[in-house]
Amino acid sequence: MPKQLNLFIIVCFIALQSTAQKINTDSLWQLVTTTKNDSFKFNLFQKIDDATENSLDETYAYCKKLVEHGEKNKDKSFIVFGYRLYASFYNRIGNYIKGQEALVKATTIAEDMPDNGNYLSLIYNSKGTRENDFNKKIEFLKKGISLCKDEFFKRVLFYNVSTGYLANNQVDSALFYAQKSQEIVIKYHDTSSSYNPNIFGRIYLKLKQPEIAFAYFKRALQIAETTKLLSNYTVAYNGLIAYFTEFHNMDSVLVYQKKKFAFNTPDAYASKVAASNFVYNYYLQNGNKDSVIKYLLFNKQGNDSLNSLKKIQDLKQAQINEELRQKDFAFAQQASTESRNRNIQLAITAIAILSVIILFLLLSRSILVSHKVVEFLSVLVLLVVFEFINLLIHPFLESITHHSPVLMLLGLVAIASLIIPLHHRLEHWTTKKLVEKNKAIRLANAKKTIKEIESSN
Repeated sequence: MPKQLNLFIIVCFIALQSTAQKINTDSLWQLVTTTKNDSFKFNLFQKIDDATENSLDETYAYCKKLVEHGEKNKDKSFIVFGYRLYASFYNRIGNYIKGQEALVKATTIAEDMPDNGNYLSLIYNSKGTRENDFNKKIEFLKKGISLCKDEFFKRVLFYNVSTGYLANNQVDSALFYAQKSQEIVIKYHDTSSSYNPNIFGRIYLKLKQPEIAFAYFKRALQIAETTKLLSNYTVAYNGLIAYFTEFHNMDSVLVYQKKKFAFNTPDAYASKVAASNFVYNYYLQNGNKDSVIKYLLFNKQGNDSLNSLKKIQDLKQAQINEELRQKDFAFAQQASTESRNRNIQLAITAIAILSVIILFLLLSRSILVSHKVVEFLSVLVLLVVFEFINLLIHPFLESITHHSPVLMLLGLVAIASLIIPLHHRLEHWTTKKLVEKNKAIRLANAKKTIKEIESSN
């Protein structure tokens, strides 16, 4: 019964969101932070990814929001998805090194989760889509499929395997995995993505069945116009461009290339510049001088703008790097403080145990103890006490000496010069007490022995 309820919740949510023109990210956030259903939460993470894709600023804001919420509430699922979203963000602005670093962080945290199949499959999906080597791409994606427990997300993995096979001209395998993805889409009544119609359109175009291919491409466009998602528009336009290019219908190719100029996010600018190349050449061949000049100017200005945009992105990247550096520094400080506190507790425990042992040996009225044993134990106490004081005042020493090794060493020597005389006094006192105790025990034993001898006579 609980599984059926979970399925019903997910289906209803997807149906609701697929009919809305704009997904309300605030509503998604409220749902994802309150739900106790792990599968539902995992699917909500995907919806947040979709909902923020039309705005780089919103994507970045949710990256931070996810990670901070996860750290505050000790929920690794939020942290993993936050870094996975960071990886997507960095790749969109062209910083692939940072994208890879974010993905590595997500992997490290996901591997430490007890029930990590879905989140590792998410990461393997990201690795697979970014991999250029065909064999590695398929290996990553199939690994993701084997780990994934969420059936709804498997549609994405099957789709990406299909695109990998299609790019490698293995059409039968591409069709097989596209059908597996479509089975899940139909089961969940998902009408929020243009990707599946697009892959079927491309497959049937390869199979020389243009009527079926065109129907799928038109379906992809309908979904894009319903959802208003940039990724859906990109997929739909590129599918129709591929279709009309195949049949040398350049007038229709022109229509869909020009539609790309409606894209208004910074990472879509390169797509518009590439489209302007086609439009410029089209008008040049057809003798439309006014349009040639217009798109030639756009191409030039576009390239100049891309260079300016790159500078803006570099500046924003520097700001992001500094934020991450500060966050890493804060994590390191917190880890250092926790480690120091733990070591202080261990030192206190060791001092207490050794002190109890020494007191027991001193106060015991039946055990003869060599003063060498007590000396050894007292030296151990001295060392542990010194380490305890060092841990306790280390931050203070660092602040007043400004991390100077020489000054810190002098400070520790000064502390040792105070402790050692105290230790000598304590050692002298314990030795005296030990001798007195041993004498008393021996005297008591001697008296006992004399009494036994007298009584036997």
